Amino acid sequence: MIDEELLKKLYKDSEEELRDTIDKLPTPALPVVTQEDASKKFIVRYFVRQVNDQMYVTEIDKTQYEDLKENPRFITTTIKWKIVGKKETIKHSSGANLYGVEDQNRITVADADLTFGGLRRYISSYLEYWVSET
Repeated sequence: MIDEELLKKLYKDSEEELRDTIDKLPTPALPVVTQEDASKKFIVRYFVRQVNDQMYVTEIDKTQYEDLKENPRFITTTIKWKIVGKKETIKHSSGANLYGVEDQNRITVADADLTFGGLRRYISSYLEYWVSET
């Protein structure tokens, strides 16, 4: 049960704004990849989950992300998702790895998951939205 008196003291919003903060729930939204995104070779993906539940992860749009990132009920994160490039990692003659799309996205998700929690369970394909480099 939420102690509304305590919330009013902590968040000096009007009661209506406070109720909006408490009751707001995210609506799942998938990214739309544009030609501009393809030329940049990546998209930004937005995710949210409830603070107390790592199983409730959903992808949202930028507008919702902006609205929810200050909401104390939720944790939000963004990731730079590679969409254009070679599928697999190759070893350069110098010995350095040139990460493919799949491995780069896997690394990005693992890094974000350190502070977000639950993202690695949510993402099932690291090649989602991938377009082969021609």
